[in-house]
Amino acid sequence: MDSATPHLVPPRSPTPFSPRLPAAEAYSILKDPDYWFEDGNLVIISAHHRPRANPIAFRVHRGVLLHHSAKLLNLLGPILSKEKRSHGGKTLAGCPAVHFSDSPDGVLPFADAAALIRLGHKYGVARVLTLGTKALFPDDNPWGRILDLTEEVIEAVNLFTAIDCAPARLMALYRCTRLENKLLVTGARRKDGFVETLRPEDLALCLGARELFAVLRMNHVFTTMALRSRATCQTNTRCDRYLSHHRPKCFDIIRGGVSLVFADWAYNTSICKPCRKLLAGREAQFQTNLLEELPTLIGVDVENWDHTWPVRIE
Repeated sequence: MDSATPHLVPPRSPTPFSPRLPAAEAYSILKDPDYWFEDGNLVIISAHHRPRANPIAFRVHRGVLLHHSAKLLNLLGPILSKEKRSHGGKTLAGCPAVHFSDSPDGVLPFADAAALIRLGHKYGVARVLTLGTKALFPDDNPWGRILDLTEEVIEAVNLFTAIDCAPARLMALYRCTRLENKLLVTGARRKDGFVETLRPEDLALCLGARELFAVLRMNHVFTTMALRSRATCQTNTRCDRYLSHHRPKCFDIIRGGVSLVFADWAYNTSICKPCRKLLAGREAQFQTNLLEELPTLIGVDVENWDHTWPVRIE
C-alpha cells in the first residue's frame, strides 16, 4: 500500500440500538460499531445503500467533524443552526440527530454520497466510504447513477480524479461528452455555491472524445439504416421511406454536438417488427463495443477495464 493511501480499518457489522434508547424510531436504526463514540455530541443517520434496509447511525464529535469537512459543514450547518434557534429538533441518545438524506426513496443524493466518499477516503473510514460508494454504484446497475447525472457529473469527474478511481473517472468523462459546450467550459455551481470546473486536460479529453463519438455514431447510423436485410422486412416501402426520412435528422443531431444518439429501435412502430429487431440488435452491439473500447476512445488508462464489473473504491 502506498504511504499516501489512508489505512482502512475493516468495518464490523452494525448492531441494533438497545431498547433503552428513548427515541421510538431507534428500534429500526442500526448503530455503527466502529464510529459510535459514547462522548460524541452529534448523531448522523445515513440511509443504507440497499433499499428497505435499516439506516445506520454514527455518533461523532461535531466540532472535529465539521472542522475537517467543509462539505459536511455546508450540508449540516444550516440544519444544526436551525435546531439551535428552535431549541428542539430530533435527538437520539441525548444528541442532536440529523438525517444525511432527505430523499423520499431512501437513496442518497449525489452530493451526500460524494461527501461520504471524500470523508471516508481522506480519513480511512471504511464504512463511510462504503456507504458513499454503494449509493453511487449499486451492484445491480453499477454505472446507472453516473450516466443519469447532468451538470453534477463535472463534480464527479473531479471527485474520482482526486481519489484516483480510474474506472469511475472514465465513466464520468464519458457522461461529460454529452453536456453542452457552455457547461463544459464554464463549469457547474454546486448547492453550496462552489463552482466545479473540469481541469484543462479533462476538458480536452471530453471535446476530443465527443468528436470521435460523433464520427463513430454517424458511420453506425449510415450502415445500420442502409444495410438492412430486405429478405426479412415485411414492409419494404414503408421502412425505406421512414429510414430515408429519419437518417438526415440523425446526422443533424450528431453535427449539433450530441455524441450519443441512441435510437430506441425496439419500440419504434414506424418500421416492421423484423427491422426493429435487426436495428435494435445492431444498436445494442454498437453500445457494447463502444463501452468495451472506452479507455482507448477517451484516452484514460484503466487497468483490466470491464464495464460490467461493480465499482470498488479503496
